[in-house]
Amino acid sequence: RSEGMCKSLRSYLLIFLFGLVVFGALQYTPFFPDPDSFYHTKIALLLQERGIFHKFPWLQGTVLKDVYVDHHFLYHVFLIPFVRLFNPLVGIKVATVLFGAGALTMLYAVLRVLRVSYPGFWTLLAFTSTGFLYRLNLAKTPGISVFFLLLGLWLIIKYSLSRPVGLRQARIFYILFFILNFVYVWLYAAWPFLLVFTIIWWLAFFILGHRNVYPMPLCGIGGIVTG
Repeated sequence: RSEGMCKSLRSYLLIFLFGLVVFGALQYTPFFPDPDSFYHTKIALLLQERGIFHKFPWLQGTVLKDVYVDHHFLYHVFLIPFVRLFNPLVGIKVATVLFGAGALTMLYAVLRVLRVSYPGFWTLLAFTSTGFLYRLNLAKTPGISVFFLLLGLWLIIKYSLSRPVGLRQARIFYILFFILNFVYVWLYAAWPFLLVFTIIWWLAFFILGHRNVYPMPLCGIGGIVTG
């Protein structure tokens, strides 16, 4: 069993390292493919210097000039260590590399929990999608958002495959899913994606005759409402 666990950990590590190499090579440029990266860098710096703020009058061309809401708040919080340790514009690139590699590793984890044959092959095949690769390589929220979205999907699938579970184990899933949805609301403006995944999963199980799976989507909705 320990040998199998070590082999499994090695496979995750290899996927993560592969992601680091690929995204590191893509970020090894003196420019950003999207100008939003400068905005995200500055917001992280301001959060570090001033703490939470509610006015950002420099967005003259948007409604946020008058009523500012940081709808990527936790992403900017996660950026703070990177913009402190490195030159800020280098720091956001380093963060993007790590978030992209993490999203790739989470995709591998989802394929494994689904018991897909050759999960490593299908994970690497994702790199043939220029759209997918381009979005993950942007120095903004897509990388970390995809990571959390896939983590939510992993929890849903793991819960499904573990049924029937004891009350104690079920509570762990409920708490983790509640926390994940709460965090995702504060992380990214597209938080309804995770809710859509949850509803589709619940409907599928309901149609198959499983009537007692409602606590999981309720925990997800509770996390979203609380967030």
